[in-house]
Amino acid sequence: MKNQAQANKSGEPDIIRKPEWTDIKLDNDFFLTITMVNNRIIFNQYTGHPTLEGHILGLETSNRILFDHCPEDEPYVWIEDYSSMLSVSKKAKKNFIKTMKQRKRMK
Repeated sequence: MKNQAQANKSGEPDIIRKPEWTDIKLDNDFFLTITMVNNRIIFNQYTGHPTLEGHILGLETSNRILFDHCPEDEPYVWIEDYSSMLSVSKKAKKNFIKTMKQRKRMK
């Protein structure tokens, strides 16, 4: 069986995009699109105006997808693209920093 962290037979990375992972509505004007690469890299792209509640929902959604694909004992890479976010509350920023500091497997 192929190690899920390896690229596919052509040597290209396994990139997983699903319609249900595209423009996930997290709040009134806040959306998330998720891409997985080789089941070890999660790439989150946020757009819109986040609230603390929307950002928490985004982290929970990303966690669920990551841990459904990445084995429990394996490290992973977490990439966040905030370039299309229009503003972030101070509470949401603090929550994100706190959450990321608690991750032991993240590389």
